[in-house]
Amino acid sequence: MKNIKDKYISLKYKKKYLNKKKEKGTFYAYILPAIKRASQALGRALRSKEDNALFILGDKRYINFIRYLPDFIQKNLKIISNSNDMIKEIKNFKNI
Repeated sequence: MKNIKDKYISLKYKKKYLNKKKEKGTFYAYILPAIKRASQALGRALRSKEDNALFILGDKRYINFIRYLPDFIQKNLKIISNSNDMIKEIKNFKNI
């Protein structure tokens, strides 16, 4: 079983290798795996067509990677810039 240090070193070399080959090492070594994990987590809230869920992606960096998120997120996305609007959206969702 790898420890944290081994995983970090492995990612470091993967990034270095990919930077040499494609010049997108950070994207392929860090960002894409993180987006995949986030997508899997979002999908766990929806198990059937009748399910409803409110997703809050609280990190501004998601804006740069929307195109890599699942279609159901892209189609229903609302970008909210302040907490008051977010609270309104949460209340509206609760009333559905």
